[in-house]
Amino acid sequence: MRTWWRSTSVLAEPPRAARRRFRDRVRILVAGGDGGAGCASTFRDANVERGGPDGGSGGGGGAVMLRASHNASDLHLEKRNFKAGPGGNGMGSQMHGARGTTLELEVPCGTLVQRLGQPSASRTSRMEPPDSPTMTITELLRDGDSVCVARGGRGGRGNAAFRQGLQQHSRIAEEGGAGEAVTLLLSLKLIADVGLVGFPNAGKSSLLRALSNATPKVAPYPFTTIHPHLGRVRASKRDEFTVADVPGLVEGAHANRGLGHSFLRHLERTKLLCYVLDLEAPQAPVEQLASLRRELRLYQPGLEEQPCILVANKADVEGAPARLRALRSAVGRLRAEGGLPGLIDTTIACGGRREGGNGEGGGNSLGSSQEGDGDAGDSAMDELKPSVAAGSVVTAVSAREAGNLTTLVMRMYSALTVASRLARDRDAATVARQQAEHALTGEPDQRSQRARRRMAGQKRQERLERSQQTTTF
Repeated sequence: MRTWWRSTSVLAEPPRAARRRFRDRVRILVAGGDGGAGCASTFRDANVERGGPDGGSGGGGGAVMLRASHNASDLHLEKRNFKAGPGGNGMGSQMHGARGTTLELEVPCGTLVQRLGQPSASRTSRMEPPDSPTMTITELLRDGDSVCVARGGRGGRGNAAFRQGLQQHSRIAEEGGAGEAVTLLLSLKLIADVGLVGFPNAGKSSLLRALSNATPKVAPYPFTTIHPHLGRVRASKRDEFTVADVPGLVEGAHANRGLGHSFLRHLERTKLLCYVLDLEAPQAPVEQLASLRRELRLYQPGLEEQPCILVANKADVEGAPARLRALRSAVGRLRAEGGLPGLIDTTIACGGRREGGNGEGGGNSLGSSQEGDGDAGDSAMDELKPSVAAGSVVTAVSAREAGNLTTLVMRMYSALTVASRLARDRDAATVARQQAEHALTGEPDQRSQRARRRMAGQKRQERLERSQQTTTF
């Protein structure tokens, strides 16, 4: 005889196919609720000979809302079709139907909302194919941002709404309208301060593990990371920033080699790019840098010109000092020729002085204070410490032995400060250029119009308050 506790398998590990996967792109069908039907009835009473129409109207259907939340980590939804609640039907005695329940879906911050095709009636709805024309609705960037993506149907009017003039005995009532059905394409673009870019097996996941509390998978084979990871790095007791680790980028990713380059959309919103170069790989580090920048340019022109820093990982392996010196010399030549736009000199950002012309220098403010803090390598890292602390734009680290990570964190934070200031200056220049164009063309600036209306409303409110104060006894 088999007992129930022996036949159950609640504690068994779920199969590999049933495990939850990270989703950063999903296509769903949302539909607003249908409106309630109106009622056709007449007033009944023993003392009233001919009662008039008293049918109530139906309630409107519920809408579908998308709301950004920090609690959502990806676009993993329990299903693909969503429909809001329908409106209630009207009843006699002029009782109107209740409004349908609004359906609210939580999505992570940084979600791009696009509409596929055209809206249709929810009663004859079908999901549009992925190759349909798209229209961007909005981007949900901050926690609490919301948008209505599907409106509910209008409630039908009862016969009491048609009572007018001589027509006091109307038997007309309307059916409720159908809700709006929309096919949405949701794409997640992670909001991070720093994005790690590098080839597979370059040590990006190990670096993220060493810098933050994130626990991405680390293994000695390429393509260990198949979806992005986020981690928070503490620069001081008060300051911290987020770092995003994306899957490894290979040569020819624009031609769909490896994992492709669709995951690079997670780097579009980062303020700073961090190129992680492998000192153990057979390919030269400067060639790795050129290949990575070329793939970024093929994915989105101008992405390779974003503010960036250079990190040479695996500096504890044999032969790393010679490869690091060659990399610094090549970077110095490229900078002199103007071939690395967007590269931030963290030695200047931190208040140091450069004395060399080939990527080396001296007098960095990070020198003596960071030389021994956070370094745990006694082989090749001991030889690299003076050069790193001296002020080179290439930071050598060892994620495996936690070597020179404090210097890297300080340089990341300094470069992030410079990148934020550049972004603010760029936005201010864009606003000034738009205002100048509006002034030349004679078109009113919408922002200035809103400001004038807001000031006029404030003045009216002040006059109203003064008048109320003068009239009180």
